[in-house]
Amino acid sequence: MPEKEEEKKEPLEEVSEEEVLEKEPLEEVLEKDILIDQERLKKLEEGCKLADEYLDHLKRLKAEFENYKKRTLKEREELIKYANEDLISQLLPIIDNFERALLSEYEKHNLSFFKEGILLIKKQFSDLLSERGLKEMDPLGKALDSNLHHALMQKSSEEYEENIIIEELQKGYLLYDKVIRPSQVVVSSGRNSGEGKKKEEE
Repeated sequence: MPEKEEEKKEPLEEVSEEEVLEKEPLEEVLEKDILIDQERLKKLEEGCKLADEYLDHLKRLKAEFENYKKRTLKEREELIKYANEDLISQLLPIIDNFERALLSEYEKHNLSFFKEGILLIKKQFSDLLSERGLKEMDPLGKALDSNLHHALMQKSSEEYEENIIIEELQKGYLLYDKVIRPSQVVVSSGRNSGEGKKKEEE
């Protein structure tokens, strides 16, 4: 087979510098380059200015946040420190009544009047705590509930079935719906199971 003839490449047309300058004079080329560089410089300056503004803004935000943290921490400490101020203020008249009872009625040896005064003070104290959400539990006759009660003993009972509370040794309290102290109780072990049987603490 005959060899393929190599494709003939046309030589590139050489363009002289003079011809380029004829089409676009050197002054115009330089002027265009200068205009492009000036435009880039202007954009760069604007970018730097904007970056400086953002940096300044961030510094101010950081300073404001640090001040905010310090202020809220101080306010929180003050809030915790004086959280019970209102309650304590309302307890002061009760303390005053205790002092009056101890100073006057006891000195007169009028024990019945003294007892009546103490009972009134207790009611005043209980009413105040009740207004603040404190509730006294009433466990007698109810089934033992480990969330509300702490059984210390078991006793046989002819009246109550097994695990029914028959005696309260220490009162339990709720603050609204939260147990702040469970009742300490004695529960029935049913009939004829022995008196005073100690129940293991959980």
